[in-house]
Amino acid sequence: MKQTKIILSEQDIPTHFVNINYYLNKYLGVLPEPPLNPLTKKVITAGELQPLFAKELIKQELSLDKKIEIPDDVRSLFASYRPT
Repeated sequence: MKQTKIILSEQDIPTHFVNINYYLNKYLGVLPEPPLNPLTKKVITAGELQPLFAKELIKQELSLDKKIEIPDDVRSLFASYRPT
């Protein structure tokens, strides 16, 4: 099997994630069902997610922005190592 590896220069490393929820909302007019708090059976809030996830990840999950900026710390890791 032929092995191919693509190496991006640092200028080509992405600066933003694409938010699929933006496109689901724009083109289909629907969003996935929001996650529920297993105790209250109500839609989970950002405050309830904080013990489980990083603040930036919560912002991504709840955002309807078209693109979400990749944090500088993550981009620097992409520059040194890109998992395949």
